[in-house]
Amino acid sequence: MMPISRDALDGSTWMVHMAHIHLLVGDRKAALDQIEQQLLTKNYFGAGFYRTDMRFAALRGNTRFERLTGRSP
Repeated sequence: MMPISRDALDGSTWMVHMAHIHLLVGDRKAALDQIEQQLLTKNYFGAGFYRTDMRFAALRGNTRFERLTGRSP
């Protein structure tokens, strides 16, 4: 895995996968941490991706997730 600092394309993809893995094992905080870190970097995964991707549907309604994806202040 190449870090996002060295490869914005593949590094950001790995961050999405890691967020999903954290969510699958029940660690919502780690998933949200990963999503937040990924959203702070310049890449092609934006807030809209997380709002619409069904892998992250379990986070809908979570205040932090909604704030990160632009659904609430």
